[in-house]
Amino acid sequence: MRTLLFGLVLASCSSPVDGLHASGSSTVAVGAHERVYNVNVDAGTVSRLDPRTSDVVEVAVGVEPSRLAVSGDALYVTLRGERAVARLDPRRFEEGVQARVTLGAEPLGIVTSPRGDRVYVALSQEDAVVELDADLVPIRRFSVPGEPRTLAIHPDGSRLYVGCGRGTAGIWNLDLVDGEASRMMLPQTSRSELDGSRVRPLEARVTGDPWVTSDGTRLLVPVLYVDTQTPAMALASVEEIPVLPEVPVQPQEPPAAEGYGGVAAGGIINPVDRMTPAVVEIPLSVVGEQAEGARALWASMMAGEVSEPTLVGSYISSVSASPSGDAYLATMEASGAAILIVPDESTRTVYVSDDVGRSFQLGSEFLERLGFDTPVFTAILGGQGLNGAVWLGDRRAFAVAAFDDAVLELDIEGARALQAPWITEGVTDPHFVGAKRDWSVSESPLTADVQAGRALFYSAREASMGGTGVSCSTCHFDGRNDGMTFMFDDGPRQTPSLAGRVSETTPVTWRSSVLTVADEAEITILGRLGGRVEPGDLASIAAYVDWTRLPDPPATDAAAVARGEAVFEAAGCGGCHSGDRYTDRQSHAIRGVMLDTPSLSGIAATAPYLHDGSAPTLRDVLQLGLDGQMGFTAGLTVTELDDLEAFLRSL
Repeated sequence: MRTLLFGLVLASCSSPVDGLHASGSSTVAVGAHERVYNVNVDAGTVSRLDPRTSDVVEVAVGVEPSRLAVSGDALYVTLRGERAVARLDPRRFEEGVQARVTLGAEPLGIVTSPRGDRVYVALSQEDAVVELDADLVPIRRFSVPGEPRTLAIHPDGSRLYVGCGRGTAGIWNLDLVDGEASRMMLPQTSRSELDGSRVRPLEARVTGDPWVTSDGTRLLVPVLYVDTQTPAMALASVEEIPVLPEVPVQPQEPPAAEGYGGVAAGGIINPVDRMTPAVVEIPLSVVGEQAEGARALWASMMAGEVSEPTLVGSYISSVSASPSGDAYLATMEASGAAILIVPDESTRTVYVSDDVGRSFQLGSEFLERLGFDTPVFTAILGGQGLNGAVWLGDRRAFAVAAFDDAVLELDIEGARALQAPWITEGVTDPHFVGAKRDWSVSESPLTADVQAGRALFYSAREASMGGTGVSCSTCHFDGRNDGMTFMFDDGPRQTPSLAGRVSETTPVTWRSSVLTVADEAEITILGRLGGRVEPGDLASIAAYVDWTRLPDPPATDAAAVARGEAVFEAAGCGGCHSGDRYTDRQSHAIRGVMLDTPSLSGIAATAPYLHDGSAPTLRDVLQLGLDGQMGFTAGLTVTELDDLEAFLRSL
């Protein structure tokens, strides 16, 4: 039974949190009486599920509810689409929102202090974290660079760990006593063929919600290790896409390599993908500082039979630890799965895939030489868009399948049973379990084509999309961009943002002059992901891309913006960046390279800049106008440059 209620009642109250307090930001939380709460981004609601009775109550909260936190008699929700945080009372949940406060552009992660007297919110487009009291009164504001998106808090409430989503900005340790933020070190990893040739270091990008174990000894961070240096194909048209040979999945004799322990399709194989997810485990001192011994826990696998494998990988959208800390859950948003990790047990072999999806077993010694620890883990396959999980004791857990508008109870017992042979014998067949139960908790208002396109855009398992562990969303995070620059066969290319109605800014890509979003989707899926997508699916993907909204710009001074607009025109920027979307949709020679004019809409959220990612900040871009090859900024004063930057950030 589902009830949809709307209401706004003002009230204020606070009390110490109970034993279910979550240390990390999440899309799902457990409150009193074992009730499960989750956000429904599409519908603008929060649902409460009682697993004992299957009763579901859904209440409207605002635009794009993104994360929530339960703290005793208060439930807090970030409203990404309206710059606000809302508070509800779980005891009177049906009454809806009790209070709200406007904070800044795109609030995402939210956590409460262990005592429940403080609320912390990450303002992703403001490069800031805000501290509020339990009544949503702002107290302090901290500066954290790199698009702070996700949060975790130490059990003693003295430190906040801030995950940043812009490129390799990483994770920061924010001392809540002195207000100082310091960057934490992530383990170094690398990539090489089985014969040890062509070793390449990987870059680390934080991709989801972190967690602190209940004893405060370990910080868990979802990380994607990325190979940005190995060239990828840069294709101008579908006709140039090579036809990939069908690769047999039947095992053959493996190539000789130390530490190799299984079967493969032959040839020199690279088992560490271009995109390799891991749970980074960072030891913490008694005062919450980083201690020695951080490690990257390998978190991708082949599930199913060897003859018909299912790759569970992509990127990790959240990680959480059981109350005792003996197991971790990592949700894989684009794989529709969760991985149950036993961090203190290791296995001698793991199932992996190479760059074209061939599956085989590999000795863990090889991965360890590349910087990855190989814990025991099992896949739990669930619904679409699995982006958050919460524990209820050590033997039960619930997860959100956001694209299915559902909450799942994961089969933890079944997953643990599959892990027994790993622990006793060091290896098992790559089987998997499914969800134990599921409940519908909302109904998306999106059109069928947008929902279908989003499912494909976020799919790393769908054969038509390639099925090799990489989805469109892996690079185009949230339908935007990941802040990374990749090497292609014709040079470095920065990931372009797909936010907003991209069809209004065609041609797409940096220099290929691809005429439609569907055409570019086909080129990428066929040529780079190895998929075989149908025309109808391409239309759905284009519909989803056009449905995504532009980023909410950070707060800017209105007077500076007005002055900056005048400077923008005087400096000649408007000659190419014209019209409602600030692009003439033409190609121009920029420093000897013919480039399509990119739209400036939402530019504040798309660093680094230029086609090759060579300008880390907007100010760096403006400096390039000194020689007249991109506007004329040589004669501008520092104040005029400040105003021009303010104008650009406001778009």
